[in-house]
Amino acid sequence: MTIYNKVMRMINSSGVTSKEWFEKAVVLTEIHGLNIAVGDHNEYFSELEVHTTRIHELVANMIKREVYLKEELATKNEDIASIATTLENNNNEIAQLHKQIDEMRTTNVNNYSLNGVLSRLVAEQEIQLKDLKEVISTKEKVIVSFAESLENSKIENAELHKQVDAMKVTNENNQSLIGEYKEKINSLSGLVVEREVQL
Repeated sequence: MTIYNKVMRMINSSGVTSKEWFEKAVVLTEIHGLNIAVGDHNEYFSELEVHTTRIHELVANMIKREVYLKEELATKNEDIASIATTLENNNNEIAQLHKQIDEMRTTNVNNYSLNGVLSRLVAEQEIQLKDLKEVISTKEKVIVSFAESLENSKIENAELHKQVDAMKVTNENNQSLIGEYKEKINSLSGLVVEREVQL
């Protein structure tokens, strides 16, 4: 794999724009350069670099998780819509069966000689009606379960947003620390130059 392909893969998986990714890479490079230039701060810069890299990784993982949850929510919404359509069809079928049962009962009254046959047909229809009611009950439970899962996913998504915001605040604090370290290093470098001039 070429360096270009490797960099593009890292950018795509980071969840940020190319510009943002390169800005972060430049910051890390500057930190590394300062780390080499000023040996006294080697340990601090190394630790800061590790934390900054970890923050970027956590933010990227949070974004990936959020995308996954959104896709999962969309799938669940489609499933719920499909179940709702099926329930509506079942309700229509039940209404049709009720209508057929009423018609059969009316026919049974008017045609006493066919009472045995009609009673058997009515019994069969009532069994089918009972089975359909059981199916509807099961599907209603599935809808309730999907609704609960959907709510849990929303809560988890909100929590992820909070974590991402917290990470952003931490990253901003680290950037501020980097700025302070740069100022201190520049000040120390100036003192070193002055001392060398005096010597």
